[in-house]
Amino acid sequence: SRAELIRLLTTHHDTTRRLRALWTLHSTRGLSAEMLSTLLRDDNEDLRAWAIQLLCENKNPRPAVRDEFIRLAKMDKSPLVRLYLASAMQRLPLKQRVPVLKALLAHAEDAADQNLPLMYWYATEPVVAADRVAAVKLLTACQIPKVRQFITRRMATGRDADKKE
Repeated sequence: SRAELIRLLTTHHDTTRRLRALWTLHSTRGLSAEMLSTLLRDDNEDLRAWAIQLLCENKNPRPAVRDEFIRLAKMDKSPLVRLYLASAMQRLPLKQRVPVLKALLAHAEDAADQNLPLMYWYATEPVVAADRVAAVKLLTACQIPKVRQFITRRMATGRDADKKE
C-alpha cells in the first residue's frame, strides 16, 4: 500500500529499500513534490540525489526547490549530489541555472574529478553562449581550471561562431 511504501521510504535503515520505495511511489504517482523536497535534506546522499532527479523531471521545479538546489550546490559535501545537480541544471531554463552553477563551479575540490568538471560545463555552456553578463559571473566564481578555460574560450568565440555553423 501507499502508506507502507511511505513508511519504508521515511523510516527504513536500508538505502536499497528506501530507493525502491521512492521509485515505486514515483512510478505510481504516489509521491508529492513536498515529499520529494523533504528528501533534499535527507542524511542519505542517494536519496538527496534521486530527489533532485525526480523534482526536475517536469523541467520546472518550484522556486523553493530551486532555492534548496542553491543551498545544496553551496554546502553539500557529496560529489554524487553535485553530479545530480549538474545533470538537473541541463534541463532547466538558462536563467534558473546561474545561481546553482555559480555555487557548483566554486568547488575547487571537484577539479580532479573524472565527471564533475564536464557535467558542470555541459550545463554552463548554453548560459555562456546566451548571456555575457551571466558568463562573467560564472567565470568569476569558477574554481575549476578546465571549466574556466572552456568558459573563456567560449566567450572569445562569441556569437559569430554560432552563426557560421
